[in-house]
Amino acid sequence: YELKPDKIDVRLKFTINNENQVVYFELYSGNPENGVLFFSGNTTISEKVFQFDANSYYSIKAYYTSKGRQIIVIDATTVKLKYDKSSCSSPCYTISGDILDARLRY
Repeated sequence: YELKPDKIDVRLKFTINNENQVVYFELYSGNPENGVLFFSGNTTISEKVFQFDANSYYSIKAYYTSKGRQIIVIDATTVKLKYDKSSCSSPCYTISGDILDARLRY
């Protein structure tokens, strides 16, 4: 980015399958144990985009069912925005930590 963005697009990834056609999830500023819940809802698609503040720590909890058992997936990231003079042809802002991966792992 040549101009400093106010918000950062963060991709949320989910597992959508026959057993989990709708996934309930929660987003926190901070961690789930003592952070601030700022969004909760359902998704029927495997990827959503939310806009977050830069240089902040976020986490996600996603609730799944597998063979009759509830499984909770937790992921966290620090969304970082960095002014960089060498990665682009002119000075720019680079982003890291822009994915929260709440997919099931088998």
